[in-house]
Amino acid sequence: MTGLGTFAWRLGLHPVPPSRGVLVVGAPSARLNRLADVLKAEFPRLNLYQVANEAALIDQRFIAAAAPFAVTRVIRWYLRRLKVQAIVVAGDPGVSLRLFDVARQSGIPLVCVGPPRGVLIDIARHVALCAVTAAERGAPGLSHVAPAAVAVDATDGEYLERLKPLLVSARAPGKLAANVEARVMAGAHRLLRRRFREIDSLSQLAGQLGTPSSILCLGNGPSSEDPSLADVRCDAVFRVNHSWMLRGHFERPDVIFTGKRDTLRAYREPTVFGLQTNEAAQRIMLRSLLVQRRFTYF
Repeated sequence: MTGLGTFAWRLGLHPVPPSRGVLVVGAPSARLNRLADVLKAEFPRLNLYQVANEAALIDQRFIAAAAPFAVTRVIRWYLRRLKVQAIVVAGDPGVSLRLFDVARQSGIPLVCVGPPRGVLIDIARHVALCAVTAAERGAPGLSHVAPAAVAVDATDGEYLERLKPLLVSARAPGKLAANVEARVMAGAHRLLRRRFREIDSLSQLAGQLGTPSSILCLGNGPSSEDPSLADVRCDAVFRVNHSWMLRGHFERPDVIFTGKRDTLRAYREPTVFGLQTNEAAQRIMLRSLLVQRRFTYF
């Protein structure tokens, strides 16, 4: 990474690929590579950014990154740009404690590979997951971590099950709603309730769909257009986003899962929209007020 590239990263201005990310801080190691393999197998689109002392040592599993400047606003911008869902630390992080403080304030969980060291000992009580070996159980930094957050000699499967809830959280991907947007949402609440009908329970959703006993769930790839699907009998069809609309296959789904305003605009037939979280639902409704029809969603 060139000096100019490092400077751009530290300001949070470096180009980044789409999709969510995990920020890895610390020296490269076999344990981090194993963690990368586990995450990539379960979340193929997840970006793994690594901040290390020597960029040449960074494994190809990771995207080389530089730590942001230790300024709160810069760190917040940096974490939002990278859509960071969690921060993983191995060994002494060698970066400012402010990075972890801002991440914690933003709802981003902290994961340790090995006992906390360096500046992390001061905030070890906030560690959401700490993976250690049996030989590391007596490490000084581990005494500050909540016992429920410690995983000793966890298998890959056990480790993944502990990590999943941290990566698929109620927090909006990589960012929190702006204060201005929150105020607008509060003022527009009554108007939104008139325009959007919320389904707030599984039983209510089942009633809306006619209590289906079989559901066909389709993605957007070639398998969703396999001719053999024409013989499948089902009571309801679930789809994602709207790229399938003009392909002539299952074009009248009963439920569409989406996080895109474009999907709400594009699909004009009656359906139910499944939105990611309550916060995401509020934002997408606010941004769809000018769409001239009503929506049913959960």
